[in-house]
Amino acid sequence: MLETIKEMYQYNSWATGEVLKTMRGLSSEQYDSPGCSGNGSIHGTLVHLMSTQNNWVLWFNGKIAEKAQAPKIKTNDIPTVESAEEFWRTLDAETTTFIESLTVEKLLANWSWISPAGSSVSLPLWKILLHIENHGTHTRAQIMSAVRRLGVTPNKTDLVFFELTKK
Repeated sequence: MLETIKEMYQYNSWATGEVLKTMRGLSSEQYDSPGCSGNGSIHGTLVHLMSTQNNWVLWFNGKIAEKAQAPKIKTNDIPTVESAEEFWRTLDAETTTFIESLTVEKLLANWSWISPAGSSVSLPLWKILLHIENHGTHTRAQIMSAVRRLGVTPNKTDLVFFELTKK
């Protein structure tokens, strides 16, 4: 289980990097235009992807006492592809440090929080981490679909292509 989590977060790092490389080829109008099923625009959906992972990692690292205290990152906070790349470098490094510190015991430990709907939730860390990774895969797909609708060919982000980069 531990090795699978580590592998999936290596994939997450690579795939988000590929999304950012694709974003470099977009005009600012394309980056901010409506039409992305996630959060309105490619820009908004990319910020959502990073904000979500950032908020979980802040909580896991003890930088916020409760998940509900996570900062609300907005598109104005990460206005350009360049600023998104800078934000991602820091977030990716913090995520990698956290993931590399894990043990099987830590993965099995329950984490509890209050959901946005107000109910109490408790899950083992490994399930939360897989949820975050799955959310990232889903959100990256929303972004890449929007890029394709603009007539731009995005970089490949499937897990198999990540594996092929290691050969």
